[in-house]
Amino acid sequence: MDEVTYFTPNESEFALILKDLTLSEGLRRYPNKLLVTLGSKGVMYFNGTEEVLVPAYHVQPVDTTGAGDTFNGAFAVAITRGLTLQDSVRFGNLAASLSIQKFGAQGGMPTIEEIKGSKDYEEAWDFE
Repeated sequence: MDEVTYFTPNESEFALILKDLTLSEGLRRYPNKLLVTLGSKGVMYFNGTEEVLVPAYHVQPVDTTGAGDTFNGAFAVAITRGLTLQDSVRFGNLAASLSIQKFGAQGGMPTIEEIKGSKDYEEAWDFE
């Protein structure tokens, strides 16, 4: 895992890949690199000082297919646009929360306009 910048397994994938570590041990071993998605709870990572849980946006899910892919894509956009790690995770969480309100992986993936139209979109993110 030393060769990657960010690693974003879900809870099940974490348990399979880092099976000898508890969640806390894994997060502490890879600060600001290992981001574990926890479904409706949000995303957890260790910032070098403390474990951070970035809560999910609570919505009524229709289909969770593609939520992880949507999170990763939106997170990548945000981090490459210079948002902080925490804001990038929040942006990814927002995109994922919108995606699970529709059917299908591709069809559920929101556009930037849909994300910006959400009541939870933050103007400070300032995406053009």
